[in-house]
Amino acid sequence: MWSGAPTCTGRRRRQSREKKRGAVEELRFHLLDNRDDAAAEQPPHFTRFPLRREQLRSLKWMQWCEEQPRSFHLVPSQVYGGFGGKHSAMTNFGWQCWLRCREVYDISGGILGDAIGYGKTATTIGLIDSRHSSSIQAQVPAAQAPYFFRSNATLVLVPSNLLEQWFGEFQKFLSGSAAGGAGGNADSCPLRIVAIKSATQLKAMTVRRLCAEADVVLVSYRLLFSPVYRRRLLELSGNFAEMQLSDSSVVRAVANVQSLRSNTRRFRVQPREVGWKHKVESLVQDARSSDVPADEVDDPESLRFPVLEQFWWRRIVFDEFHELEAMGQTVQFESLCNLCGSHRWGLTGTPPTRDLAQISTLAQLFQIGNLPREFVDPELAVSMAQAFLDHFARQNTSSEVLPVQLREHIVDIHPTPEERVIYLQALHDRGVAAAGEGQDPAPVDAALAGGAPTATTEQLLKLCSHFASGADATADAGSECRRLIGVKQKALDKAATKLAEAAMSFELILRLASQRATDAAGKPQPSVEERREQAIEALRRRFSPGSATAGASAADSSSAPPAEPEPTANSVAAPVSGTEAATAEAASEPASTAEQTPSSASSPIFAAIFNALEVARCSTLLELRRKVEATDSKSAGGSGKSALSGAMSKMLAAASPLAYGASRPSRELDEVESQALAVVQSQFDKVVDAFASASRSQSFFAKVLAAMRGEGSEEHRDCSVCLDDDIPCEQLSITACAHVFHTACIRDVVATLGTCPECRQTLDLARDITPLVSELLAADRASGAREGGTAASSSGAAAPGRGAKRGRGGAVAQLHDSEFPELARRSGSKLAAIALRLREISGKGEKAIVFCQWEDLKRKVASALGELGIPHFQLAGNVHQRGEVIRRFQEERGEGSTSVLLLSLESAASGANLTAASHVVFVHPMCAASAERAVAYEAQAIGRCRRWGQEKSEVHCWRFVTRGTVEEAITAAHRKELWEHHLSGADVAGGGAAAAGVAV
Repeated sequence: MWSGAPTCTGRRRRQSREKKRGAVEELRFHLLDNRDDAAAEQPPHFTRFPLRREQLRSLKWMQWCEEQPRSFHLVPSQVYGGFGGKHSAMTNFGWQCWLRCREVYDISGGILGDAIGYGKTATTIGLIDSRHSSSIQAQVPAAQAPYFFRSNATLVLVPSNLLEQWFGEFQKFLSGSAAGGAGGNADSCPLRIVAIKSATQLKAMTVRRLCAEADVVLVSYRLLFSPVYRRRLLELSGNFAEMQLSDSSVVRAVANVQSLRSNTRRFRVQPREVGWKHKVESLVQDARSSDVPADEVDDPESLRFPVLEQFWWRRIVFDEFHELEAMGQTVQFESLCNLCGSHRWGLTGTPPTRDLAQISTLAQLFQIGNLPREFVDPELAVSMAQAFLDHFARQNTSSEVLPVQLREHIVDIHPTPEERVIYLQALHDRGVAAAGEGQDPAPVDAALAGGAPTATTEQLLKLCSHFASGADATADAGSECRRLIGVKQKALDKAATKLAEAAMSFELILRLASQRATDAAGKPQPSVEERREQAIEALRRRFSPGSATAGASAADSSSAPPAEPEPTANSVAAPVSGTEAATAEAASEPASTAEQTPSSASSPIFAAIFNALEVARCSTLLELRRKVEATDSKSAGGSGKSALSGAMSKMLAAASPLAYGASRPSRELDEVESQALAVVQSQFDKVVDAFASASRSQSFFAKVLAAMRGEGSEEHRDCSVCLDDDIPCEQLSITACAHVFHTACIRDVVATLGTCPECRQTLDLARDITPLVSELLAADRASGAREGGTAASSSGAAAPGRGAKRGRGGAVAQLHDSEFPELARRSGSKLAAIALRLREISGKGEKAIVFCQWEDLKRKVASALGELGIPHFQLAGNVHQRGEVIRRFQEERGEGSTSVLLLSLESAASGANLTAASHVVFVHPMCAASAERAVAYEAQAIGRCRRWGQEKSEVHCWRFVTRGTVEEAITAAHRKELWEHHLSGADVAGGGAAAAGVAV
């Protein structure tokens, strides 16, 4: 293809490509709508519940896509041709030649991405109903026809908890009632609906039943991933070896789909030749299995237990289409891609517009090859992704959709001192773990607000909700603090033991390396005292910068080297020139300890390391060898194959008298010594880092806990800068090195000097200073004291960008129930506030859905509800049990009904019609791979209530946010994204998106 464009050099072309790649990162894709399209006629059986006009416009587009399919032209790659040379006539006139690879896909269908609550299920049922009487049957391409069983049914794949709901929607719109269940068909329904909940039901199905005796086949996604289904798929594909795997392995085994197609073709012609049987034979023998003979098949259509990949369906519908992206390149995702049909539809309230990776992944479900890669050609990748959306996707978000107002509430939770200490400790520990070797510890900062799915984010969000982030909860926050103190003390003791062992190895290697006076080149070797002094000085500079020379020996004090930049642990014991080494016997004798004592200004960490080295220095050479060999044997598990063991063995062999004979080259000895020193130094550095981290963690936790409780000694609540003592914890901050100061004092000192006034450790003003109590909490307490001790407040909050602000108001009585202190002690401040709020909602005769992402935290929420005697449902069990829970919650009303439903924010936030509830409660913000994906889950959660069929005029969204934590930043980011891109056209109670809030 020739295109007119100004010529440019290779450098300009690269700069242009980089600029476009940067623009791609900030790009947000857009979707077309059906606002200007004509409306379709009402489906023939939609008499009692007709579709709305905006739904009829979407229906018309779906009908048009099936009646007049269009080819999609994909350009996966293009290259610059450059034909004719640099000075050709075409190039001189500003023309460029591009070579493009073009792929053509004849695919019918699309993505219906109408807004949450718009009624996509009803529109899809309308499509099936309006095309049911059509004379057009499922047409299999001639080249593919021999390899499939042709079915005129529509295959609808749904999340397991929505299967009953889909069946009920078919009954509602087509027969005018909700009679019938997923186990059978109501006589008045004009469509023959087969609902397959489990592999047991599919075993009883025949090819004839699914091809000629069904109009709709409802299947749960979970069925395709069950071990029974996967074994049957492997059997029909001829993968007999994989059938013998365990259940956990067989669900990940890859089936040969081409072999399945070939076997199906042979089976249709000669059933007995293939040898397929009605039942899958279990090749995994156990005590419960028995050999039950299975009948061979004579008629292909009488085969029982076929797999869905064997059929060519009239239409395939993927409900909650956006959730399939999470499967990625897995066996389960490949199974969905292998399903074949004349039309393919995806239904989602949050269509794929986040980034190129999401669009490319979901395009594979339409059996379209990979879209162009962003890093190869950003401009082409963007244009093809947008072309895919323009061709296949539509989204309608008209303001006429939903007249239900949304009122958002922000409930501020002020943690107790113990809860605050546990959270600060997690910040400190994660910061230490995240820092590189030799670097100062840095607590986790506001970057977590982006929603990255790290273990740090997950732990911090859990601690914002409950004081125990693990599965096992302690009795209260005080007990958790005592448990953590014990855990940290054990870790410190273990690290101290490791430090003593490493000091022994370190001392031994120093003595062995100093036995020769010169190296192979004749250069003098440093003595053991010189090596030891250099190592101690390096450690002193690292852990006690302010006393770098205070502990130097008297003999070396006058010749101490000038101060150098702070060395890393890797520089310990580096060889330097020195005097001739003493003999091994002299080196083994301990030197006087009078000159080897840490100064009073030294840090406790350096003092502990120094003492460990002194104990090793006072040991004889024989004692060192015995201790090191015993320690190394224990660490190697008796195998004697550890890196330290190998290095030390070579070093000990080199140290033998025979090693220095004429037959032993000195260069080989140099190499052995160098390798052994490197191994031992590396081990010693790691042990020192681990001990320093354990010591800082234990000291940080103890000091913060004492200061927050007001129980510590004066040194825990005084400031060495201004010399003030007994300072209120609201005015204190603690550094990463576990020293406490006035917040204003330490900020001034760090801004000026950049170091800690106590230990001279380098500090970062933004990262390494943590207020013991959040500044907002301090301000609230001060304000509360001025207003007479009011402990709770009402605050107004609006949608971001709509004049949101906070203000104080009257106390909220329900949050100061007499039961609150005791419940907060056992369940935590946030869960107690949530439980009391839910009791208030239940007392009004209203229902609420509580969303929580993690199972361990969900159990703690359930425990808090049980403490107050609040009955609640949880979505668990098989398909039937989950469907029954949703039915009961939706239909049961009045006294004795259950008013709270506890759901997973990640796996149960989509699709369900739960209009019986008018309150949505978020225990915490969603934690996902990106803020956009997290907000999409939250939008789906709100959409369970705020949708057509909601009888209340308002839906309330409750967010419980722990003050002074990362939860504040994440919640603010999510609310901004939610209101800008998901609720931009929403009606909000109070006008101007005003929302109410309370503080605890």
